[in-house]
Amino acid sequence: MKKTALTFVTFLFLSFVSVYGQEDTYKIVKTNNVLNIDDYKFAMDKANFDSYRYLNTRRKLTFKKGVVLELFSVKELETSGVAVDASKAVVYDPKKIIQNPIYRLGNNGFIIAEFKAKTKK
Repeated sequence: MKKTALTFVTFLFLSFVSVYGQEDTYKIVKTNNVLNIDDYKFAMDKANFDSYRYLNTRRKLTFKKGVVLELFSVKELETSGVAVDASKAVVYDPKKIIQNPIYRLGNNGFIIAEFKAKTKK
């Protein structure tokens, strides 16, 4: 009974990761000689960045330790046959000033976005 329950839980975990994971939806463009690049890959593979994607342009994510990733655009993913929720993506507008956060890996393997606080003058 315990073995069956463990197998079922493992199957559910792997199904969840494969449905919601983001493998092959980004490109590492700079490692900055980080020794644990696999930690970044693992965190990215289990994250869902659909709401951060642009429709027709790649978006750069810069991490505190210098790692830089590019999220593939929705159009690129759809062309490749990768499932993506296009309704969450935004259109890139170079005229809009967007505050890009600096990202870091949390102790739990999740990606954390750090925004700078704006002060009133």
